[in-house]
Amino acid sequence: MSLELKNQQKVNYLLKVIQKTHQALQENNPNSEAQKLLKAIEQKYQIKEPILEQSQEIDQVEQLANQRKETLETVDFLAKLLPLKSKSLLKEIQEAKKTSKELTSGEKYYNILSKIQYIFPKPHAIAYTTTAWRTAYYKVYHPQEFYSVLLTYHVAVHDIWLMTFDPESINFRLEKLLETIGKAKNSEKELLSIVKVLQELIKGINGNKANKDEYLVQKKEEISAVLQTTKQKIITQIENCDEQSKNLLLGKSLPHLNLSEAEKKRVKNKVNIPNYSLREWKLTTKEKELLYTLKIILEMKKKHLDFRLGVDFNKSETKNFQIINGQILIPFTAITGIGESYARRIIDYRQQKGQINNWKEELATVLNKNHLEQLENLEKYHLIIESGPNI
Repeated sequence: MSLELKNQQKVNYLLKVIQKTHQALQENNPNSEAQKLLKAIEQKYQIKEPILEQSQEIDQVEQLANQRKETLETVDFLAKLLPLKSKSLLKEIQEAKKTSKELTSGEKYYNILSKIQYIFPKPHAIAYTTTAWRTAYYKVYHPQEFYSVLLTYHVAVHDIWLMTFDPESINFRLEKLLETIGKAKNSEKELLSIVKVLQELIKGINGNKANKDEYLVQKKEEISAVLQTTKQKIITQIENCDEQSKNLLLGKSLPHLNLSEAEKKRVKNKVNIPNYSLREWKLTTKEKELLYTLKIILEMKKKHLDFRLGVDFNKSETKNFQIINGQILIPFTAITGIGESYARRIIDYRQQKGQINNWKEELATVLNKNHLEQLENLEKYHLIIESGPNI
């Protein structure tokens, strides 16, 4: 059979399908544009058999088309169903199939689809699995690179005092907030946020696991002790303060510090302990991000992948955690109160001078009084690293 004849047969089938679709129009109006078009195509390809009569070929074409549609629906459904892992959902789908025997294939498909609500396509599952394996490879064989990227691009909130996981540093951070309550704006909110995050953090450490990690147990005990100390300081401040407004600010954190009955009596006449609703007890977005940061640091410390504990004025960057000498260096934005703009000023000054030798004198014109005071506090806790441009 020549190629031309094959093409003629294909066109003939197409004509017959078109003819059936527009049959009513053709019968009512023989001079319609559709009829004229059919005749023109027929004459062009010299098709001899009449096209106005239905033949068995049309029915066969329709039957094959319906079979193909049903097959595609079944294959498509199965392809989407394969990644599902929920046994209860699969059982529900099987029951739906049993009770829908009288439905057409399309109706069955959409009936089952309504049970699933969300379908995870198989190609997506493969892509995510591949990505997970690649990520796991870097985490196991190149942990420093993995964590530096994770902290740089997937962590939004930093707090150098808390990230050290040193009880003295954490205690100092809370003490400074307690001192500024009623004086500095939002200091009570910041104190409350840190208390909530630390409580949530220690709640999740080890839990009821039989094989407890010694380092994690130690950190849990240390943080719990710091929170207990903070609680006693808050209670003492409330007892010794007659300012109702300040007592109210101090009292906001008390429900999160698990007061005993005796402790409640101590502050009963000074402040009403607020009753938080379920919504207020939940962590805010910022608090969740800080908790995520601390969990990452805790995991690193457990694996002995410590930060270079501190900020290096000659090496630290704006917000990138970089690997130097096998350790991850903290960026300037991890310092409370120093945002990207001030971090950029430090780097610009460093680039102009080549090296920062005496940060107290040199950065006095770059940073404000509060920033310098913050840096002096960091120096007291050995969180400032003195080095040259090359380590």
